[in-house]
Amino acid sequence: MVSRWNYQWLLLYFIFRQHYVIANWTSSNVSDYQILGLFRDDVTTNSSIHCRAMFKAAILLSQQYNITIDGQYIGWESSQTNED
Repeated sequence: MVSRWNYQWLLLYFIFRQHYVIANWTSSNVSDYQILGLFRDDVTTNSSIHCRAMFKAAILLSQQYNITIDGQYIGWESSQTNED
């Protein structure tokens, strides 16, 4: 019983710790260089959601690794399009 209690607290600790790390990844969009991501608004699949998440993850990683253009981080803008 005690080991289960410890396991639950350990799991809770890792969840909050991971949330804290994710919260520190702020996205700075103040840049002269912006990348526009256009994603199809498809209600039948989750592919649009996954593509937007990968796009944002790539921009955040570029900022984490200090990838810059003329000393400025890469900004981003995301937009959904209709199915046409």
